Amino acid sequence: MKRVGMFVWLMVAGIAAHAAETESFTVTLPNGFAPFQQVRSQAGKVPQGKIETVNYVSKSPIGEAVVVTISRMPARLGSPGSLLSGIRDSLLKAFSATLEKEQNLPGPRPASGLLFKGNAERPLFYRAHVMVDGNTIYQLIYVGRSTQQRTAAPIARVFETFRIK
Repeated sequence: MKRVGMFVWLMVAGIAAHAAETESFTVTLPNGFAPFQQVRSQAGKVPQGKIETVNYVSKSPIGEAVVVTISRMPARLGSPGSLLSGIRDSLLKAFSATLEKEQNLPGPRPASGLLFKGNAERPLFYRAHVMVDGNTIYQLIYVGRSTQQRTAAPIARVFETFRIK
């Protein structure tokens, strides 16, 4: 009986979660988030060849979203530090956002963690991890409506469980 009670409490608290998997990554999404949908796939060109970008989006019924963007470059990337800084700047510009915190993330791949917020016209709160693996860039982005949503345990779990294949 205690196990059933604990499970019900976890469901009510919003801590229950479900695994999501694509051909490129796995992650644990919070309870209530929809399965990932591939929303856009595009190809850009650079002198070395084609850049292939795929976006996956999972939305919650209360307006939150988890977005994974995977960009495969035609050649190995240069300095990961410069690349991560450039991606940070591009994200801030694309979301008309202000950087609140940035940190290098531990692990086998160059990665940075970002917290940023939108402006008065777009009062959204973002959390992002950007990773470089060879010639591929992975962006895991959470979009919410408050700092409390952005720092909640189920969202922290999204970032803790994200794995590239």
